[in-house]
Amino acid sequence: MLIGNIGVPPLQRLEDMTPETVAVCEMSCHQLEFVQHSPDIAVLLNIFPEHLDHYVNFDAYANAKRNIARFQEAENCVFANIELLPVDSAGSVYSCAFGKEADVWTDGGSIYLFGERIPPEKINTKLCGKHNLYNIAAALAAAVKASCDPQKCLDSLPDFNGLEHRLERVAMINGVEYINDSISTVPEAAIAAVNAFDGADCLILGGMDRGISYKVLGEFLNTGVVENVILLPDSGKRIGKLITSREVNVIHVGNMEKAVALASKLASKRVILSPASASYGFYRNFEERGRHYKKLVLELANKD
Repeated sequence: MLIGNIGVPPLQRLEDMTPETVAVCEMSCHQLEFVQHSPDIAVLLNIFPEHLDHYVNFDAYANAKRNIARFQEAENCVFANIELLPVDSAGSVYSCAFGKEADVWTDGGSIYLFGERIPPEKINTKLCGKHNLYNIAAALAAAVKASCDPQKCLDSLPDFNGLEHRLERVAMINGVEYINDSISTVPEAAIAAVNAFDGADCLILGGMDRGISYKVLGEFLNTGVVENVILLPDSGKRIGKLITSREVNVIHVGNMEKAVALASKLASKRVILSPASASYGFYRNFEERGRHYKKLVLELANKD
């Protein structure tokens, strides 16, 4: 049963659960902040600066995320990014990594699961980006610890199309592909979105300014990896100041309608909405933002 931060409130499915039910729950920092119990199998993939408008500082935010394993018992386990170790857990702790050896890791092609290599030809997925191999590796490891057959897990990969608003392909219009990555609320997510494809000539960024650092995103964009960067208020103002390369065409617009209209004129290959910012103040949530973007893109398609 899939529940949690993916859009299905756990209490909504409580009556459907039996003692045999295996619940896979994605938990946000807000859900984890006050918990006093941890899951049998926990996965902690990363901790990037986020939600700093809610927490007094980054350490408080990270502490909430780490609650996912803090209350585990000896028979439980946690899979954690090797950069986040040590993890406070009474259970078994397994390291996960991208590009370096760990209990569970990937080199961007193969997956290594407890010392056994799974070659690329056995990893058939529709998910874009090498970072998703890291996600697949962690999910596969957790499934194995839950007594699932690893081969059946691999066989199911081609059937998973990904979730709405996560590197979601919206449409192909006049040879230009439009991607919805509205769930992107941190700089690292926007960087991963660009790197997931073989080129993007238009990137739409910006939203609620929560005061997080965009230095790493500015450095990335200054390499000229994206020709046109369209910036939305409010965080777009700060992001724009960090883009100093003359190779990058930086344009500030006032809303999503203008961003999509401009992108359709500038792009010749791919447009990616990956805001690297929260949606609040402009939209109710990232889902509403993503659906608005998709509506505008589909309206473009209907005009042609």
